[in-house]
Amino acid sequence: MLTQQVSWLEYGINAMFVLYFVILYVERLQSVVRSYKHGNPWNNGLNRYMYGLTLVAMVTTALLLVFENRSMFVALFSRSPEVYLSFFQLSLAAGCLLFAGMVHTEYTIPGLQFGAYGALIVAMVLRTVQAVSAGESPVACWLSLAFVVAYSMAIPVVYPSEIKHKHFFHIVECILSFGMVMIFTAMLSGSVAVFHPLWMLIALVGDTVLLLMRRKEFLNMFLLVFLIVSLGLWIAGQIAL
Repeated sequence: MLTQQVSWLEYGINAMFVLYFVILYVERLQSVVRSYKHGNPWNNGLNRYMYGLTLVAMVTTALLLVFENRSMFVALFSRSPEVYLSFFQLSLAAGCLLFAGMVHTEYTIPGLQFGAYGALIVAMVLRTVQAVSAGESPVACWLSLAFVVAYSMAIPVVYPSEIKHKHFFHIVECILSFGMVMIFTAMLSGSVAVFHPLWMLIALVGDTVLLLMRRKEFLNMFLLVFLIVSLGLWIAGQIAL
């Protein structure tokens, strides 16, 4: 009798999550270590928030990976269903580490971060293929995927600013970034309805405030473009679904 095995799609999803965790964790770790080595990362309120959040997210993720998700690494060498975690479990751990990725600490390496996020997006694509293959609506699945990816790109990365009302700007920036990571994680894990109006409203109002406040210092075109794309996909979702 043949031993039951998970599909190659399931294997690929797990492998992409592993790649995401390894790349982003290494990138965040080197940033923190180099920041401590070359200066004082706790020298102002914003830095204390950014480095504090990064350390908490990294420690929490490490605990999750060791005590709850360790079979994820075993699954790289096996297709036995017993060692595979649910997409929900993987998503929660991924969201936890993402808190550390959404703050611009010193010595951040954008290329590595985008590599990690790329692996996560591939996992999301494979999950969508899996859902469509199981008989779920292709329109709903692919439209939801496109919106969640665009929404994740519309999450503002916390950057220091020197504008006139910088303290208010930083407060809004930190709260919005933290909140949108939570929303993205909930959407990714399937805990909430993807096209709920509140998620889009939070992004639209929050991102617009940040863009307008910092427009003279730096107009974040990346954030602006993905906010517009997210809005367009959300409207499409309301019409189609």
